[in-house]
Amino acid sequence: MKKIFSLICIVIFQIGYSCSCIGASNIFNVYSSSDLVADITVTNVRFSPEKKLKQAYYIVDVKYNKLYKGKEISNFHVYGQTIINGKQNGIGTSCSLGLLKGDRMILFYENDKIKSIHYCTPKIREKAVSLFTESK
Repeated sequence: MKKIFSLICIVIFQIGYSCSCIGASNIFNVYSSSDLVADITVTNVRFSPEKKLKQAYYIVDVKYNKLYKGKEISNFHVYGQTIINGKQNGIGTSCSLGLLKGDRMILFYENDKIKSIHYCTPKIREKAVSLFTESK
């Protein structure tokens, strides 16, 4: 009985706290509303120097493989948890993006005050980049 109860609690906990991107639309429809669309590679992951943002965000520097729309931004604040110099940084949630050096994606970005991206920011991860570029 204890095992069944424990299993039910685990399932409910996972469902109740999973990340949900409300209003997420088809990635191809997001292009027109984006200020920046680019194929990028993360070149560096570092701590945020801003005290207010340090607990929840880290910074990634990026290299542009191809710019489709907008102006280049050299780095972004990223919401969530990742490993920097062997140490956990940020808040670990189911919505953590967890970018690492060398990660590649096509990013659909809308300007905001702190240049931030997060789990729900429209993107195409590296494995699907060729599908996007072939369809253009």
